[in-house]
Amino acid sequence: MITHDVDEAIYMADRIVLMTNGPNATIGEILKVPFPHPRDRHAMPET
Repeated sequence: MITHDVDEAIYMADRIVLMTNGPNATIGEILKVPFPHPRDRHAMPET
């Protein structure tokens, strides 16, 4: 799934793959989401 919404990515994913900028974009950093499942979308901004 591709999204530009950081909150959505954190809520749905176990890992987030960042892309580099530009027309020749490649895979950049891969981040592990440290929050356990199930996640409460309404409580996420408070953590």
